[in-house]
Amino acid sequence: MRKQGVPASKGRGQVAFTDDRKCTACGTRYTPPTPAWAAVVFILLGILIIAVGIVFGFAFLIRKDDVRLRDLVYGTILSVFGLSAIIYGIQCLRRRDASVHAEPQSGSKEG
Repeated sequence: MRKQGVPASKGRGQVAFTDDRKCTACGTRYTPPTPAWAAVVFILLGILIIAVGIVFGFAFLIRKDDVRLRDLVYGTILSVFGLSAIIYGIQCLRRRDASVHAEPQSGSKEG
């Protein structure tokens, strides 16, 4: 539930399930954590993608034709994407705290 007087701003994370909040008084941005259900979905999808990559890996071992290299490349790429999804899901579950980003006020001169 959004509090009144706290405007939303576009999220800066890799995956944003809700908008960031920004304090009107000091300009501090607040990024709500990734929901636990979304982290679990990332982990489950990562496992599924790795399973498909393993199938391509077995196809590489079984096949004796010219598309063996393609199977190896597809299996490797899928396994890397699956592993990164699992890692991201675990990281989201580990850091359940919100991120606070201090931004300079519009009148200040920095840089």
